[in-house]
Amino acid sequence: SGWQAPTRITRSSLVDDLDPVLLVDPSVEARLAWWRDALPRQVMMSLFTAGGHWEANELVSEDDQDAWAPTLTLVPNFAGGLNLTATYNVGAGPGTCSVIKERFDPE
Repeated sequence: SGWQAPTRITRSSLVDDLDPVLLVDPSVEARLAWWRDALPRQVMMSLFTAGGHWEANELVSEDDQDAWAPTLTLVPNFAGGLNLTATYNVGAGPGTCSVIKERFDPE
């Protein structure tokens, strides 16, 4: 028993990856989201499959968005599956707004 050795999830990056958030779905797949302190800032995500490995990092925010502070939730849909919902902030200062994106996952 005890802690396992750490696993590197993000690939080599010249900027900091910050504020990770973890979501585990009913099929025991884990999703990790974080924001990358680049110009512009970016929201990233990776999936840990039931097969036991982390998939390649995926850009969640749009290329031209200054995005940060993600959250992840699973929301049931009418097809009986789950929508993965990512919420994050865009911009800085008085013009900051929140954005929500959904991805349909029929399983």
